[in-house]
Amino acid sequence: MTWTDLARLWLIAYTDAEVAESLAAFSPLLLVPSGKTYVEDEELKKNSQPADPWQLRAEFLKLDPTPEAVVAFLNQWGRWNSEEYVELSEITSLLQAIKEAMTTSPGKWFESLYSLPSNWRRRSEFPYFALLTDKIEVALRMTVTTDLLDQLEFRACARPDCGLPFKVESNHDRKYCSKSCAHVEAVRRSRKAASEKKTQ
Repeated sequence: MTWTDLARLWLIAYTDAEVAESLAAFSPLLLVPSGKTYVEDEELKKNSQPADPWQLRAEFLKLDPTPEAVVAFLNQWGRWNSEEYVELSEITSLLQAIKEAMTTSPGKWFESLYSLPSNWRRRSEFPYFALLTDKIEVALRMTVTTDLLDQLEFRACARPDCGLPFKVESNHDRKYCSKSCAHVEAVRRSRKAASEKKTQ
């Protein structure tokens, strides 16, 4: 049911003033794309620049979900999807779903609608399945699906104020997504130990 439908239903039961008062606080944050949408592959290739979807995902996972940061991200990478607008909540929901899929059991991801965008194509040669898109949402979803089908293992960074997923590439018990996070935690442990020593 859309907000328009809901408003119509309320109009039946309430006066105009009551409906206006009820909807006055409703202010969804909508991000409206500009520019043309290309449907055919040749048009898409001609009017787009190639980009690494895994680099896109790495930057998306670090995204601060504020309107300003999301707009800057979209301005850098392009259109979110084919819709006339996207709500900020839709972007943050996918961000959460990707983090969860990469750091917990992949079953929930494969059961969801996120796992397989509808515009993949079958090819007669390797790679047998391909996806050409200028939509951020589609590219993000396919990187996760591809990695999970490849049974890649991910962990969440142990730094409490980070938590970014990172790929497990060896048997080494790596806890942090980067040397930077490992350094921050080492400094914190050192300061905590020094503080505790002073209080003894």
